[in-house]
Amino acid sequence: MTPQERLDWLLETVEKPNTQTVIVGTVLEALGVDNARIALGSLQQVGQVDPIVGAAYQALVTVGITLHQLDRQAMIAAIGQAAQWPSELTTAVQGLGKTIGPRWQIESLYPSKPTLEQVEAEMHAEVVAEQARQRQLTIQLRRRQWDEIAASIRSSIEIETISTLEQIIDAVEQGWSE
Repeated sequence: MTPQERLDWLLETVEKPNTQTVIVGTVLEALGVDNARIALGSLQQVGQVDPIVGAAYQALVTVGITLHQLDRQAMIAAIGQAAQWPSELTTAVQGLGKTIGPRWQIESLYPSKPTLEQVEAEMHAEVVAEQARQRQLTIQLRRRQWDEIAASIRSSIEIETISTLEQIIDAVEQGWSE
């Protein structure tokens, strides 16, 4: 991946589930009073005939509710369509269950919008770090190989030393017996 490709990837708009609990205050803040009144009114009205929507409305106005689940996103779309909400309102209400923005921001990859120079420097640092890691692995491998060779040499020396000592003992014993 080139630095420009990585920057483009970081700047892509992505969507991430917002798992925070939504309460009436959240709806008012996000939609404004008029749109919140429309959305909450529709939810309350549909809740009078649909017990699932009614339970969702009660949860929203009491303890809060999460809106990131697919079934809840579909329910918002269905209520918006049935109540003839403008598409912007449906999108805004569904947006309470989503976080949408550039990847670098949504995934907390940078404290501010990254530049091409930052990405290039970061990628260079990654290459240098990978080279250092590879050198470290090579050193470790060579050290293991050296340890094996040294152990083999020590073992060989010990065998030769024992053989030499045995020859000396044999010679001494022969000398005593003569």
